[in-house]
Amino acid sequence: MNPTTEPTPPAPTPPVVGSGLVEYVRTNRDTTAYILLAISVLFLVLTIWMAVRGFKTPASKASDKPAATNPLDPFNPDANKPVEITNPKRYDWITGAVASLCGFLVVAACGAWYLVSIPPPTEERQRTEARVLLLAIGGLIGALITLVGLAFFYLWSDALSAWLDKDEKKSAWKVMLPIVLIVFGAGVAFLAAQPARAEERNNAWLRRLVYGTNFVLTILLVLVILVVGNVVFALKAPNTLDATETGFYTLSDTTKAFLQRVDQPMTAYLVLPDSSDRMVSDIRQVLMSYHEASNGKFSVKFVSPVSDKGEVRRLGELYTKMDKDNYGVLLVTGTEDQPSLQKHGWIPAQDLFTQETTRDGKPVQAFAGEGRLLKEVRILAETDTRPVIYFTQSNGEFALTIPGEQDLPGGDRSIGRLQQFLEASYSVDVKPLKFPTGEANPQVPADATVVVVVEPMTPLTDPAVNAIRKYMAERKGKLIVMAGSTPGLDGRGMTATGLEGLLSEYNVDLGRKFIYTNHPRFNPRTVVAVFNTARNAASNPIVQALGQAIPPMSLPQCRVVTPLTTGGANQATTIIQTLPQLETWLEDDQLLQVSPTIQALESSEAVRQQKQLTRSPRPLMVAVAEPGGAGRVVVIGNAFIVSDEAAQMLRSQSGVPPTFDIMGVSVDWLRDRPPLPAGVQNKIYVEYNVPDPIALNSTRLIYLPLVLAMVAVVGLGAGVWAIRRR
Repeated sequence: MNPTTEPTPPAPTPPVVGSGLVEYVRTNRDTTAYILLAISVLFLVLTIWMAVRGFKTPASKASDKPAATNPLDPFNPDANKPVEITNPKRYDWITGAVASLCGFLVVAACGAWYLVSIPPPTEERQRTEARVLLLAIGGLIGALITLVGLAFFYLWSDALSAWLDKDEKKSAWKVMLPIVLIVFGAGVAFLAAQPARAEERNNAWLRRLVYGTNFVLTILLVLVILVVGNVVFALKAPNTLDATETGFYTLSDTTKAFLQRVDQPMTAYLVLPDSSDRMVSDIRQVLMSYHEASNGKFSVKFVSPVSDKGEVRRLGELYTKMDKDNYGVLLVTGTEDQPSLQKHGWIPAQDLFTQETTRDGKPVQAFAGEGRLLKEVRILAETDTRPVIYFTQSNGEFALTIPGEQDLPGGDRSIGRLQQFLEASYSVDVKPLKFPTGEANPQVPADATVVVVVEPMTPLTDPAVNAIRKYMAERKGKLIVMAGSTPGLDGRGMTATGLEGLLSEYNVDLGRKFIYTNHPRFNPRTVVAVFNTARNAASNPIVQALGQAIPPMSLPQCRVVTPLTTGGANQATTIIQTLPQLETWLEDDQLLQVSPTIQALESSEAVRQQKQLTRSPRPLMVAVAEPGGAGRVVVIGNAFIVSDEAAQMLRSQSGVPPTFDIMGVSVDWLRDRPPLPAGVQNKIYVEYNVPDPIALNSTRLIYLPLVLAMVAVVGLGAGVWAIRRR
């Protein structure tokens, strides 16, 4: 070593955490003890105050009278028990009082011990004693605060359920406060252990205390992470997971959207015996799915006709539609404390199941619970009086008759099936509206909720149009007009409805030209129609209810219905339009031969401009709303979609075409009701057959497990050998 070389200075010692506090506690022993005793007095006062609040019984008001009971009622076991008024927050106050008492004992004991004990002879031992004191007080108080947080988390667990299941955010603080207490208590214990870390290498007893504190803090941290993670996951993810291949237990999106728009609460009483039968379980599951989708507005109560005979009898006396001798679902709106506002409906259990036919003609059983419940919920959400929908019948409009019941000219121009569908599925009354010929001042009936005009063969008379105009203006009436491209009597031009002027007052232009399409797969008079998914239309309830449920439609003889922006407060929105990129053009008269026109369009730009050839979508259905969003007018450039002919050609498994829902949902929207969603399909029961083991590949059953076992043994042996070689 070179003597002229200066020795390397030692590395600087890192500062000891909390050394200033340790020195103050060591050098001011009496002051520290008195501070601790003063804090203990505060804990004692807090203990007394909380104990008084916890054991104090609130005084009852003079108006509080016990409910009348029948002591002879065998189904009321609490009839003879005295009415006891308790403190609903008693356990909260008692928990706080016990925690404060423990805090008093800890701080008072440490303060008294530090005041009367003899100080150690050396400064190092005095510092050790101060660090032990800080660790004892901080660790115990931190653990106490953490335990209080856990206790309140248990006591207030109902708030967590209300927050997750019913989205009651007012009680969210009862979830967050216990978590904050747990984290705060862990933080106090962590800070109290930091000064003691200066001696963890030299003092085995102190090292055990520090490591033990760290271990407890780690457990608490993992607990908080699990709780918070589960809460966040529960808020973002559904409560149930449907693992079936067909999504048997999953509600349709349209059903969920409808349930979320229902305002009044509903209660479903499931009157079924306790059973593990598949069909009973399916009914229970669909009711629970309704409960979850409605954010708690749809509650479910299970009533056993065997063990809950008293409850069955009580429900039967309150709700007359219930069949006490059979099984089913009782739906009740409102609450029992307001019986005059309650309505109820009864669904027999057998109505929740149906028989359907597969494509190969085999009969299968299906579960119709989702759609049947939705229909009943929809009916109960209505007022006591059924709304009346009037269809005009004075100018050759589609007739409200069933084909074959009577001979009418143009028998294909009937909508009898639509009438049955609206009355059964949308709980409305359908009536004809005839304006007497020659009457100068006809009137729309006073009970009219919506007036519908379906493709008149001759224009409505001026008095009839004035009657509808007066109904719309003075009574805030609702109007639906459906008119396709029907040629005039001479075969030229398009038949007028007589309502063109009235519709223009509501920012709707009912076109007078024929639409043709140039597509090899479709008839030139047929267009493919889809719902408008643009931003301005996506928020419309009609699009929300039907946009995903009804696929693209092939519609013959349509006419353009254009929303206008010429002025006025009414907002006109395109609901249905032709398929984008579908090439269409317009004609003033109906074409007898389309091929020459197609050749002219292909060869001449002037012809394309004259006939307005375009690939842009053309509007076929327009909805008009007031500034506040209330619906006023719906205009559809096609009437075929609601005809009996369409019902025969396009009927689905339910017996009616999905296009009938366009009329039903439009009526709901005009009436300011949540539209009944379409597309609720029955769930087919499918039997799963276990594959024959003999038919399975023997390689997967024998050789694959053998190879995997050999690889596992070799890998484990190689790992043991590598470790032992070290």
